[in-house]
Amino acid sequence: SCGGDGDIKLWDVNKLKQTRTFIGHGDTHGAGDADSLSFAGNDENVFATSSSDETVRLWDMRIQTSTACVGIYEAKAEVNSVALHPSGLAFAFGDQNGRVAMVDVRTMEKINEGKRKVVARCTVVASSSSGRRVLISAATRDR
Repeated sequence: SCGGDGDIKLWDVNKLKQTRTFIGHGDTHGAGDADSLSFAGNDENVFATSSSDETVRLWDMRIQTSTACVGIYEAKAEVNSVALHPSGLAFAFGDQNGRVAMVDVRTMEKINEGKRKVVARCTVVASSSSGRRVLISAATRDR
């Protein structure tokens, strides 16, 4: 789970008990909510989170510390949603300004960005199971 304190919490669903906390959002630009999280395909060790602190962070649960962050992408706007590609080699994100982009996790560099901003605020980004398509949900522009 993720939320307003910027922490990401791992839960044992069988015991309904929190087992671990990942800390990191908010330490770049001050306080930041952890807004969304995404696993890559069947890999249960690596996940990505997005935040109002204007970052997307990659985490690896095999690192046994609360700061198991293995990569940070500076988006320069509040990031509302992230979706890891099923391969785990890239992620798509949507931000507060309506921008949707794809980033290579090995270099943390943008590899693709929508040619035009089509929404006022991107709220959800999701990847298809094949990774060939990205879907977005968005707030409409005020008229």
